[in-house]
Amino acid sequence: MPSKIIFAGAVQNAERYLSAVFQNIENLSKLFYEVGYVFIENDSADNTKQIMKNLGSNKSNFHLISLDDLKEIPIRTVRLEIIRNAYIETIRHHAELRDFDYLAVLDMDDAGMHLIDVQEASSAIDFLTA
Repeated sequence: MPSKIIFAGAVQNAERYLSAVFQNIENLSKLFYEVGYVFIENDSADNTKQIMKNLGSNKSNFHLISLDDLKEIPIRTVRLEIIRNAYIETIRHHAELRDFDYLAVLDMDDAGMHLIDVQEASSAIDFLTA
């Protein structure tokens, strides 16, 4: 079983989903020895940013980066590219995150709120490491 995982993702206007998404993260975290978190928040009009800060306040290796004004970039795929590069650069520049075994990129909205079967996830990880 791998020992370390980083959960990463883009989050915007997701306040109503974050409790369920973080429940999945907590459940999956039990499969690993150490967990890191890198989330990029941008241009949220709801309480997403504050909720993310609260959720991360008691976690080590928790990094929340806000990239406001991405909404000014009209092409969605370009915005997503900037966000993806931001979490990759965050991992590169923080020594405590560089030696993790896995990076799990999550949907932080309704797509990521559905309960993940931890046993199936464990079997998938076992398959990857075989």
